[in-house]
Amino acid sequence: KNDATPCQVAGIANVVGRKMIGLQSAGIANICSEIEGVQSAGIVNLTEIANGVQVAGIANHATSIKGVQIAGFVNNTDSIDGFQIASYLNRARYMKGSQIALANIADTCDGVPVGLLSIVRKGYHKLELSANEIFHANIAFRTGVKKFNNIITVGIIPKNFSNPLWTFGYGLGTSFTLSKNSMLDVDFTLHQIIKGSYLTEINTIGELTLGLDFALSKKTSMFIVVSYNTY
Repeated sequence: KNDATPCQVAGIANVVGRKMIGLQSAGIANICSEIEGVQSAGIVNLTEIANGVQVAGIANHATSIKGVQIAGFVNNTDSIDGFQIASYLNRARYMKGSQIALANIADTCDGVPVGLLSIVRKGYHKLELSANEIFHANIAFRTGVKKFNNIITVGIIPKNFSNPLWTFGYGLGTSFTLSKNSMLDVDFTLHQIIKGSYLTEINTIGELTLGLDFALSKKTSMFIVVSYNTY
């Protein structure tokens, strides 16, 4: 069909060449140029422009969507104003709203991606070098946005390099702007402690930190934190 309104239901597939207003529901796939309403498919939804909701068992694709994408595995769009929710991956070039998945990828984000790993090309990226009372040499990488960032960290006590005590960890953080050159960071990180190559048991430190970050230049800053640790 070129245009359809208000409802299409099929066991395998629905195809609309132009505009669909209402509901497309298929056991396998829905395809249309533009939809206002709901696309629901067992496997995949494909559309150029969507105003409403895309729900698929595996994947959703829209060039531009204003609304919600919900998929069992992956959502993909060039531009979204709304929400992307998937089990594994959300991808958007421009995202205004929120992404929720194990991994989120965006070029530009005006909102909050929530997941184990969020990569925003024009987002928040920091490489941090630090020392604390437990591990004297640490490196951490932050990625995501200021409001919600993922933290990947490793550290070591540099005494016996043949059989060192070291750690790797993962955490979540949020940053609040205090002034032009300062921020307040609140982080929670779990650190797995390892002696040499011994990694057969869970051996973790949970660390809650509150820190102040002071900008020294456009790409360099200094931070100091207070922490509460539990073993």
